[in-house]
Amino acid sequence: MSIIIGPAIAVIACSLALIVVLLSFIGLEKFELPIAANSTLTGYPTWHIDVPGLDANRFNTILLFSSSICFFASILSFYWAYYPPHDKRLISHFYKNDSIVTSTRYFNLLLANYIFFTWLSFVAYMIFDIGKLWSPIGLLCNVAEISLLACVHYGGKITAIKYWVWVLRYFIVVIIGCVWLDWPYDALWYQVQAQTIEVLIVITFIRLYFTTRKNLHEHENHLPPNTEQDNPEPGDQSEDTIPQEPSSEYPLPLSFLPQPKQLIALVFPSIVHLLGDSLFLIFLNHPNAYLLGSLSYALSYGIFAYYIWLDTHCYKILPRKRIYAPETSTWEVICITVISVTIALVLSRLSCLVLALENH
Repeated sequence: MSIIIGPAIAVIACSLALIVVLLSFIGLEKFELPIAANSTLTGYPTWHIDVPGLDANRFNTILLFSSSICFFASILSFYWAYYPPHDKRLISHFYKNDSIVTSTRYFNLLLANYIFFTWLSFVAYMIFDIGKLWSPIGLLCNVAEISLLACVHYGGKITAIKYWVWVLRYFIVVIIGCVWLDWPYDALWYQVQAQTIEVLIVITFIRLYFTTRKNLHEHENHLPPNTEQDNPEPGDQSEDTIPQEPSSEYPLPLSFLPQPKQLIALVFPSIVHLLGDSLFLIFLNHPNAYLLGSLSYALSYGIFAYYIWLDTHCYKILPRKRIYAPETSTWEVICITVISVTIALVLSRLSCLVLALENH
């Protein structure tokens, strides 16, 4: 009975927190937001306001810098992910349920696509500005993030066709909302779903790190180095043909992120990205928030590319690098999703609060 009561209480508690946050939006229609700024090129309304004191020259320079980092990071990421190493020690594998073993190549390619779509959204932003016209390109980034979440959930690879059907439905529903709603509800509609996904990414990568660390600690307590026996997979080298490095974890000098600490290169940039977008949202009237938020993209997506390099160029003493995907039950999926939506709504509510305080 306690097995059922515990999850039920968790779901109810998360749902109540979400309801409380939703109730805080009552009366918000009486709050007058500033008029949306117009796009320089098209003249269409955007999803932000005119920011007093924002140096356009400085802001556009940071945008160009961040987009350039994303572009080169995507090119390198595709190269590293598309041409995996032949040495088995340099190939990581997802483990789930002690039976699903999948190479991380698919995940790395999804991550490279995510970086590329982010660069594409930068280009669209510099041309059209953020708004209805930009939203289909921006949604590609969200689809890439959802694919990363699904990839981890399924143990390293998405094989279900129905997943892509659901992605298409999600894309259509969000686009309809962005087109049909007026300012500021169209911006709120897009922002809440986007930040919900960003929070989910942070939670998932944190769980991935701690699950891997826990399982590796237990695993390495039972196996001495270079004696692990795994079932061979297509394309893997046999244990006898793998050249051994008796004294070093890395064939290259960057040894400060041994496995599983290399997963920090997923956790840290996902947090930086969430914080950068939160600065945009909460401090709409502050030019420094725009500058720092834009600069955060260069840092976060550069580190995402660095993770792919780590995953494909650095090896563990054990013959096969392991990444353990966390087990997530249905009630845990519900709780994590509701918590993520709640956090996204709290950020939007804080934005309205900050604007109201500044207008008084």
